[in-house]
Amino acid sequence: AVRAAIEVLKNSKKDMKDAKVDLAQVAALSRQFSTNPHLQMITALLEQEPTTAYEFRSNDIIQLLQRLLLDFKDNKNRLWEDEFALKQVYDEKMLGMKNEKQFKTAEKTEKEALSEAKTEDKEAKEADKKAETDARDSDQEFLDELTKQCQAKAEEWDQ
Repeated sequence: AVRAAIEVLKNSKKDMKDAKVDLAQVAALSRQFSTNPHLQMITALLEQEPTTAYEFRSNDIIQLLQRLLLDFKDNKNRLWEDEFALKQVYDEKMLGMKNEKQFKTAEKTEKEALSEAKTEDKEAKEADKKAETDARDSDQEFLDELTKQCQAKAEEWDQ
């Protein structure tokens, strides 16, 4: 939009070259047709002394628009660079978080597998202990029974 405005203002300079000729033609017409009220107003305006001379300010406006265009481009580039830098930081953080999540998930799976293996081992050892304890208890009962029988036979023999 700024470029288009600059072009329009530059092109308007070309149109201003014929403005003096057109004004002279209007002045000549106003003298020829002095009864026309619109032309009489133009004649009155032409006869007045200009209080201030008209200055063509389009050059200043064009320079201002060109500076604005440069400022906009600089701001756009700076914002793009800032956004690029922020996106890079974001991408690095996201990659770090994804890696951390991946490692923690793998670690959790490993610990769960280890815990499961230890639980199975513990249950197996408890079952072995119970079997050994039961076997010892039954052996002790057998020994006690055998000892009673032996003592009873020894008492019978001694009598």
